[in-house]
Amino acid sequence: MKRFLSLSALLITFFLTSNQLFADTITINNSYVREVPPGVPSSASFLTLTNSGDTDIALTKVTGDIAKNIELHEHVHKDGMMEMRQVAKISIKAKGTTELKPGGFHIMLIGLNRSLKSGDEVVLTLEFDDGTQQTIKPTVKKVMQGMMMKDGKKKMKHHGSMMHENMEKGKKGKMKLMKHVNPMPNLMKVYKQMGHKLNLSDEQVIKLDAGIKERSPVIKRLIASVVKLEAALLQASLNNDPVEKIEQLANQLMTDRLAIIKGKTYCRESVKKVMSEQQFKKLVALYKDNYI
Repeated sequence: MKRFLSLSALLITFFLTSNQLFADTITINNSYVREVPPGVPSSASFLTLTNSGDTDIALTKVTGDIAKNIELHEHVHKDGMMEMRQVAKISIKAKGTTELKPGGFHIMLIGLNRSLKSGDEVVLTLEFDDGTQQTIKPTVKKVMQGMMMKDGKKKMKHHGSMMHENMEKGKKGKMKLMKHVNPMPNLMKVYKQMGHKLNLSDEQVIKLDAGIKERSPVIKRLIASVVKLEAALLQASLNNDPVEKIEQLANQLMTDRLAIIKGKTYCRESVKKVMSEQQFKKLVALYKDNYI
């Protein structure tokens, strides 16, 4: 009986020690979570993973109560655009380092359960394919989104929202940033790129194309207006213009933003009338798989 207990204790000690040795091979540094404005449903976490061991290890899962869904994602360059897609794992080579950063691999927090403000802490548990876990507490901070493209223009498609950022150098070499955020999904973009996967009839295609032709100019005009108003607001603030002028610009900006949201909502309802329930569900699934 004593020999059995001694053997059991030895085995338990071995497994605990082995587990600890594996866990100690991964070091996590520079972890943080991107601050997002109130009402924005998603954010991302970034960090650096260093593997001091002799075997490749992969990050396979992240859990926490900060969001309804937490997924591993990466950005890829496709058709002149930066697109984000979900991945099953993120590898850390033996004696190597993998950086999760904006424009690359990252941890996506989808369906935030609370607002994120600079200085807040978030608790996340990282799980690896060797069976180990590590819990971290990254701090929330502001960070610029996206990656610079070679032609100096930056465009990005992201979770539940679409951000376009254009950067160009002024006469003094300073970077000028113009940003537009559209919180509504562009389902028609999915239809135009992947309509062949929806099994649409010729009649459905004709109706959908007619709807795009009718609504597209209005949406484009509103988006252009929003971009100009955002730039005007920034300039008015830097010029120390009267509060009344800033409020007037802000009110017009909110009016145009609301018009975009209403237009996108109307577009969604129109599409639902043209497509079958199954086709519409497939359209939404394609959007989630390719743009979220």
